[in-house]
Amino acid sequence: MSIFFSDIKGFTELTEVMEPEDVAALLNDYFSEMCDIAHQYGGVVADMVGDGLFIFFGAPESTTDKDHALRCVNMSIDMQKKMRYLQNKWFNEGIEQPMEIRCGISTGMVNVGGFGSSIRRKYAAMGLQVNLASRLEGACEPGKILISHPTWGLVKDEIECQPKGKIDVKGFSHAVTVYEVNF
Repeated sequence: MSIFFSDIKGFTELTEVMEPEDVAALLNDYFSEMCDIAHQYGGVVADMVGDGLFIFFGAPESTTDKDHALRCVNMSIDMQKKMRYLQNKWFNEGIEQPMEIRCGISTGMVNVGGFGSSIRRKYAAMGLQVNLASRLEGACEPGKILISHPTWGLVKDEIECQPKGKIDVKGFSHAVTVYEVNF
């Protein structure tokens, strides 16, 4: 599966200067746009927590690794482009602080299914690649997309990326090789 995480840089600071109902409207606008893009590419929106998104590809409908990696990376490119549009829209609505998203993507084996308690479950994915995608999002520069080496291996012939070297990732015993997507 291909796993995607994103969050909005500076969102917490923005909530300090906006009224709660305005924050809710802004977040609903953002999530509506991002979820529309995810659905266009066949992604499963697994979770929305705060200003973060967790999306995966490769289940419940299985495709090739290359197919879902390409769809995931192309989705993130479109999300970054949409975010630029939203920045202008929100600026014109009176929000001075520009918001940017960070995106992290990893591809590999995960466990997918219903997780939770006996009274409440949600469809999600768990495993090393989920953790790695989340950590890549955290290590990513705002306005950028950071992908793992396995994802890069699947998309490199169709999507231009630049090597960013190895980074230390919390919870991993070794440094991981990462790439930044050019768009």
